[in-house]
Amino acid sequence: MRGVVQTVIFLIVLATLASTIEPDRVKRCKNSKQCKNGCCLTKVQLRGKRGLDYNGGICGTFGEIGDDCLIATDGAIAPPIGTEWKCPCGDGLICDGSGQFTLPNIGEHGVCTEE
Repeated sequence: MRGVVQTVIFLIVLATLASTIEPDRVKRCKNSKQCKNGCCLTKVQLRGKRGLDYNGGICGTFGEIGDDCLIATDGAIAPPIGTEWKCPCGDGLICDGSGQFTLPNIGEHGVCTEE
């Protein structure tokens, strides 16, 4: 019986530790300055014109050719300060707008292409 209790306690401790460890490729951030080769992507999910509680974001990479991107437009809802809805296109690339918008408006959707 003692061995069973020890095993259960060990599994509980192991599960607790595993839930607090993040993979190396996922880095939490509060702003883009904390992310190398990318930006801080907000985790806020919009509902109407209001966002849910903001508790930081995760680092993302700059867009490459063919990746989705966003073009900021007048009236677009801004993400929390220091974060982005999507990382901008990488060096030498531009976001070619498609003319499509989502509601709520977070900007014009596009694709990263060469300048």
